[in-house]
Amino acid sequence: MINHLRSLLLNVNGSNSPGTSFPGEQYVPPEFISRPVTSELQQVRDLLFGVGPDRAILNYRLQELLTCIHTSPFADYVTAIDPRITYWPFNSSIFQKILAGPVVTALSGTSPLYFLNVNQAASVGNRIYFSWLLTIVNNATLKIDQYSDNARYGNTTYIAFTTTNGLSSPVLISDNGLSVCFNPVVGSQWRIDFLVKPSTSLRQVVADLDGGISNDTQNALFPSGCPEPYATFGALWNQSDQIPLRIAGLTLALGYRMDNLPGE
Repeated sequence: MINHLRSLLLNVNGSNSPGTSFPGEQYVPPEFISRPVTSELQQVRDLLFGVGPDRAILNYRLQELLTCIHTSPFADYVTAIDPRITYWPFNSSIFQKILAGPVVTALSGTSPLYFLNVNQAASVGNRIYFSWLLTIVNNATLKIDQYSDNARYGNTTYIAFTTTNGLSSPVLISDNGLSVCFNPVVGSQWRIDFLVKPSTSLRQVVADLDGGISNDTQNALFPSGCPEPYATFGALWNQSDQIPLRIAGLTLALGYRMDNLPGE
């Protein structure tokens, strides 16, 4: 199956794709079905991606993990289970989207929108992608519709604002700390897309894995006397002093174990 290892690691039904414009998105075959994972493999996934990650953080972390593999001497293990990959291993587009900050699309009206606290805005739990539809309902009320993975939540809020010298008071639009102000022209409408950096670095993920993987999980990934390629993967994770190689070994082991789970 095209992009097979990546699809296994993402582990989301191919039919749930948010579209190619979504941050960090890569092709997942529509027929791909997510695998119900064992508790041991879920522990690894939770430490790699966080508990309850959004799609954007899955894509962000997968870009990091696959870069570690593709820059190592062990990249052939990616294509060994299916030689067809369509992604560029060193694609930096998702990192560039973070650097770009909030992206505004004016849908109605010409009133400008100004951002506050952009540099202080942060991830919320394991959610790094935020999207809203803002509508000025009247001269004292802003309507905020929140989106996720390009689909609208049922979450709509109405926030009051005041106006001084033609500019609204700051309005906090998200629990991530981002605020806006604007010229309050009734009917003005904007779509905002905002991607932020995860709060946990890959180095910290490795430290969490070192302290968080149980013996049962270690044995599930690399049982004593395990055959190849798991022996190689285990040696990379347990014996290497280089973080990229350790990550390559652990990620490959997780992907290969998931490939043996039922689901297709």
